[in-house]
Amino acid sequence: MSDLLIDTNPQGSPAWLAARAGCVTGSRAADVVAVRKDGQPTAARADYLAQLVAEHLTGQPQETGIVTPWMQRGTELEPEARLRLEAHIDEPIFEAGFIRRALVWQDHAYHIGCSVDGYFGGSPQHGIVELKCPKPTTHLRYLREGVIPSDYWPQLLHNLLVTGAEVCWFASYCPILPPPLQLFALKVERGDPDVERRRTGYQLALSAFLSDLDTELDYWRTRA
Repeated sequence: MSDLLIDTNPQGSPAWLAARAGCVTGSRAADVVAVRKDGQPTAARADYLAQLVAEHLTGQPQETGIVTPWMQRGTELEPEARLRLEAHIDEPIFEAGFIRRALVWQDHAYHIGCSVDGYFGGSPQHGIVELKCPKPTTHLRYLREGVIPSDYWPQLLHNLLVTGAEVCWFASYCPILPPPLQLFALKVERGDPDVERRRTGYQLALSAFLSDLDTELDYWRTRA
């Protein structure tokens, strides 16, 4: 893990937000790839690009750290969900904090990062986990469809890229349902043809995003 930087400050804390400043993160990976039906970038992508530009120029985080009730619920249930997944995969899962990796793009250094919900097998480079604790209707949909929800693929692919992990377990946990329905878990593995196809697509989208970030920063730095 010599090329990985791990920040262990509590999630949502000022120090955690500062560690993320200017860093393309897993929780915003969906905005990196967000395009309209006509192929043009969405407002969400433009807003995220502007946020990162401001963070690079000021050195200060532009995130508010606002926590919604459902986000708070997920935080509270995460330790319980981690234990349930541990039992399912028969491996201990450890917390990792915020993980960053440096990338060099057009002679400029940028960071990509993620707050994985845990790792197993000795290090984040071996295996990581992504835990969700949605409302029952959403969880039941995941169970019925039996696939990784499309909304979370960008985050999973980003987290694999940051950590270099060989495996990622995605799990959804809803404890108020009957016990046999409480956990939905699927394994994502590097080398799987579908995963590799998706990973290539995400890396191309990330490269385009970093190119746009580079252009914007050059524009503003020449005027500073």
